[in-house]
Amino acid sequence: MNTLTINAAPQSLFRRFAWKEYRMLRGIWLAGFGIAFVLQWFLATVVYPLQTLGNEFFMLAWSAAALYVVGAAITMFCAETEDRTRDYLRLLPGDWRPIFAAKAFMTLSTALLLVCCQKRLS
Repeated sequence: MNTLTINAAPQSLFRRFAWKEYRMLRGIWLAGFGIAFVLQWFLATVVYPLQTLGNEFFMLAWSAAALYVVGAAITMFCAETEDRTRDYLRLLPGDWRPIFAAKAFMTLSTALLLVCCQKRLS
């Protein structure tokens, strides 16, 4: 963060924190997507015939999203403590709401994107 960020409008602050959270979460998102994709592929090729897998694919997509949301929430809210930036964020003038909104928006939107991508593959 710099003085431009400190004096920025809430929309700009939201955008910057959303980008920061996206960069932090993309590894977890790709891992969840990859694991769910491999499980769906395994079910489709090894375990069951493809015609009976609608409910299983649906369950795997939502399970992957649920696990992702838990991991993302833990990562996002603990990262500031681990990186020792929580006190710095508290010292910034302005409101805490754009920061929290960016965290919540990125978690929920990427979880829904994970479900949509998994449902498209099935």
